[in-house]
Amino acid sequence: HIVAQLLSESLVLALAGAALGLAFAWASLRLVTRMGANVIPRAEGVGPSLYPLLTALQAAESGDFSVRLAENSGDGLLDNIAHAFNALVGRNATFTDEMVRVERVVGREGRMGERVTLGDVRGGWATSVNSINALIGDLVLPTTEVARVLVAVAEGDLTQKMALEIDGQSVKGEFLRIGTTVNTMVDQLRAFASEVT
Repeated sequence: HIVAQLLSESLVLALAGAALGLAFAWASLRLVTRMGANVIPRAEGVGPSLYPLLTALQAAESGDFSVRLAENSGDGLLDNIAHAFNALVGRNATFTDEMVRVERVVGREGRMGERVTLGDVRGGWATSVNSINALIGDLVLPTTEVARVLVAVAEGDLTQKMALEIDGQSVKGEFLRIGTTVNTMVDQLRAFASEVT
């Protein structure tokens, strides 16, 4: 449940970042077009040809990553803008699909080694992927540690306890509470076993 919630929150943050990026691109485009004819040659009728871009940006901002722009208008600049937009919403769609896949595989199927992959990404995309994968790892380590101790107890080994420090850092919050509870249970079972024998 925690993994699903954190993945959902990460997805919302990623989508918000994408929307902010698209808004920045739109604002930059408006600024560049306002710079004047001396700086950028103006094509006749550029205003009406920006309506599809506006519609596509609004759709992407609303979370619809299926929208694409035609890249064959005959205007090199507009085709380049369409290509960049299509690549951006395509990456957002892939990222969304990957988040859903990892939530299902890790959170529901229990395959704890699974991680988010987007291929060769850089910048904010790499930061998002690395952060999500680190989050999954941080959630998986204490969970597998509890499972290790429970398996040992089930096999009659009452010497195993959950490490309350993982990778040089003390566990905190719910993980500390669970670890302390598991370790207390092992101590009580060991004490009970020694009294019985």
